[in-house]
Amino acid sequence: MQTDQVLSALYECFRGKGWRLYTCTTCNNLIFSKNAKTLCWRRKECGQEKKFLSLPKQKAMVVPGQIKDVIEKAATKKGYNRVESIPLTANHGKTDLIIAGVQLYNDVIHGKAIQSCFPDRCVISQPCVRMQFADKVGKVDGISTAFVNTCTEHVGATVVEHAFAVDFWLDVLSCLGLHVCDVSLVYRTKKRNWGTGDFLSHDLFFMYGDLELGDASYAVVPTRCAGGSGVLQISDVGFGVERIGWAINKTDTYYDVLQPWDMQYTTEVNDLYRTLTLLAMTGVKPGPKGAGLQFRRLAKQLYLLTPNIFSFGLVSYYFRYWGSFTTCLCGLEVSSSVISREYDRLRNNGIASNNNWPAPKNDESTEEYLERMVYSKIVTPSELRKMYTP
Repeated sequence: MQTDQVLSALYECFRGKGWRLYTCTTCNNLIFSKNAKTLCWRRKECGQEKKFLSLPKQKAMVVPGQIKDVIEKAATKKGYNRVESIPLTANHGKTDLIIAGVQLYNDVIHGKAIQSCFPDRCVISQPCVRMQFADKVGKVDGISTAFVNTCTEHVGATVVEHAFAVDFWLDVLSCLGLHVCDVSLVYRTKKRNWGTGDFLSHDLFFMYGDLELGDASYAVVPTRCAGGSGVLQISDVGFGVERIGWAINKTDTYYDVLQPWDMQYTTEVNDLYRTLTLLAMTGVKPGPKGAGLQFRRLAKQLYLLTPNIFSFGLVSYYFRYWGSFTTCLCGLEVSSSVISREYDRLRNNGIASNNNWPAPKNDESTEEYLERMVYSKIVTPSELRKMYTP
């Protein structure tokens, strides 16, 4: 697939609608915009300074669930089939956890099925976890380890159909109150590999002012199949629902509507509870590898940040949040127990190490471990109360 074919399809789709093509003077990215632009604003050196917060603000605030409903309703009217989110554990491919909605076609891409059980043209709101963001939460605004990727997918799409998908999403953003005059589309190509061979992805980033809302990618992806190899033409247009919410509400920070109003913990701690709750309620458990190992990484960070306090309240809060986007495989009590048991395991190991006490048992709560230490006469009740306050 040649770059000029994709650009030509986009240009033809936008022709007569006021869009023009510009070049970023800093990074040379191509920019589709209705206003003259010399900077793409995708990177700090290209003028990224939260300029979107100065754009017109709506009177009423919205929550992510409302945004999801508007998008899915518009997509189904356009002929996209609505499908439920898929399990968070990635059974095929290069990632332990689902990081994008397009992974619902993993079975076909990686040769585990001849034909997908999902429609070729669909809309999905997929909870995702990207562990590479963990160190940036609270330091770089607009980032969380877990988010909802609402996207339209079209397998077998032509470049022209992809261009019309882009145009559809511009209409959706306009319906949500984000005027297209404030939106620019930054084009680039990137070499990718999903574990089946290299391919070139044609990416179009939706910039609302200087805030990246989502991207539209068109690619001919190599696939594995029983008879050898093949390719899959995919139009993948996806947005972070929480990002769109920030753009609409224009709160001071991205995290303002993702945390309890009576917030008692830092952004980092809230993000850890938010992602751990999503993992637990969708059936992920702590383990030595894969998704279980990622669970343990997050739980360890939570323990290090709050070594003596576990909050059932935060688990309950985020359980309600994720319930709008995914099927709960585990109830609230079970989900909280999965997280708290792993938290207590780390806590018990810390107590044992600091005091040179006998090792904790597997799946032993902190209360059970301390009780065992008292009744084994390792420590007296009065000594324990002096050194440890639950």
